[in-house]
Amino acid sequence: MIALSFGDIASAFTDRKDPDRKRTPRRNSYDIDDQRAQVFQPVRHGWDWIGAVLQTFDELLHDQRLSRYKESDRLQDGDRRILLSFLKLIDFKTGQLDPSYQELADRAGCHRATAIEACKRFAKWLGLRWVRRTVVAETAGLAGPQREQISNAFFFDLSSAPKRVWATFKAALRRKVIKRRGKAPEGLQSPPRVDDPALIFALNSLGDTLDIRDSASRESRHYPGVEI
Repeated sequence: MIALSFGDIASAFTDRKDPDRKRTPRRNSYDIDDQRAQVFQPVRHGWDWIGAVLQTFDELLHDQRLSRYKESDRLQDGDRRILLSFLKLIDFKTGQLDPSYQELADRAGCHRATAIEACKRFAKWLGLRWVRRTVVAETAGLAGPQREQISNAFFFDLSSAPKRVWATFKAALRRKVIKRRGKAPEGLQSPPRVDDPALIFALNSLGDTLDIRDSASRESRHYPGVEI
């Protein structure tokens, strides 16, 4: 057995505590105080919102099984555990969600690479987005690195998910909030009824066009970049 020095142990502990730190800054990264890195927003309806996201995931996973969806971005059974671990880290008051991939993996009981791949699928199907961030390094002004990478700032933009996913989420959240508070959440009320067949056809066609143009599978939907 090889004996480890105290420095080796301390270094390993630091890396495990925040493995996304002390890396060379990656392109499309913003300083943690940059306005473009301020993506956190309060999460209204808290646990009802989380429940609606999970229900949306469950229905989508079921639909993919029934349709025998076989593409590489199909949801996996283990993704639900990762998603739940992820959602539990959200600060409802501020919307802060910035775990390292290793922390997410540890909480979900999976490998770091598995957590990363799950996040990519959440980006496709559930509107997960993230912004890379950096901070000033401790060696700034010296011969060492001037900046270092820290964990991403994550947020969910369900409205950017595929149209059916967004509709499923809205319906689930609406039911949960009505059950708890007796009224529908603001901004998710049903739209006015449209009876004109020609107008219905035009709106449906427009929706299909927007789905193709703004598909969550497009690399441009990530902000500011698609890479992990």
